[in-house]
Amino acid sequence: MGNKISGEITPAIKTTVEGLATGAKAAMPFLRNATKKERETLPKMGLQRAGFVDKAYAGALAHTNKLPGDFDMAEFTKDAKLKVDLPYIRQIFVDMVELVDDTSLLLGNDLIM
Repeated sequence: MGNKISGEITPAIKTTVEGLATGAKAAMPFLRNATKKERETLPKMGLQRAGFVDKAYAGALAHTNKLPGDFDMAEFTKDAKLKVDLPYIRQIFVDMVELVDDTSLLLGNDLIM
């Protein structure tokens, strides 16, 4: 079967990876953890609500003169763009976690075979 994984994580590699993670967090200071209560009680934006949000945003753009004076269209625009961009960023990390998980699986197999 052969050795599937051969590598090492040196202290320098650990430091590099930690620095990259810290840099990613610093680049996106808006990221935050939800509390347990928020996870349990806040309404979630599923596919139906995402469609509603997209339509609401398009409507707001088309009819800015009909919005209340205190409506922050700039913030709504930032949030709408973030809704589109955040899944791209998430996928980068999902791909990395999958690499680590698969490497762990293969390593475990190497160790027991």
